[in-house]
Amino acid sequence: AGSGIFLEDVNSGMVKDNDVSGCGSAGMELTRCSGLLVTSNILSKNRVGLRITPRREGAPIIIKDNLFLNNESYGIEVLGREPEISGSIKIGENAFSGNGGESIYRTP
Repeated sequence: AGSGIFLEDVNSGMVKDNDVSGCGSAGMELTRCSGLLVTSNILSKNRVGLRITPRREGAPIIIKDNLFLNNESYGIEVLGREPEISGSIKIGENAFSGNGGESIYRTP
C-alpha cells in the first residue's frame, strides 16, 4: 500500500524508464530531493502518479517526458508552500490522461 519508488534526501541522479502501477500511495515519491531528472516513466493506476516534497535548496528536480495515466487523484502532487519551494521543480513535456483530479496539483 506504499509507494512504488521512494527516494529521500537524494541530491543528484536520474529516475528513468520505469513503469509503476497499482500503488496505494504514489507511484513515485520524492522527499527532500534536489538535482534529479525524472524522465521516460509511466505512472498509472496509483493513488497519485508522482508526489514531490522538494528540498528548498540545491538544483531543481526536472520532470519531463513522463506519462501519467488513470491515477486515482493527481498526476503530479507538489507538497510545500511558495515561496519556499519556488524554483525547486521544473515540469514540462509530460502527458496526462484519465487522472481523477488535476494533472498538476500544488499545495495552496
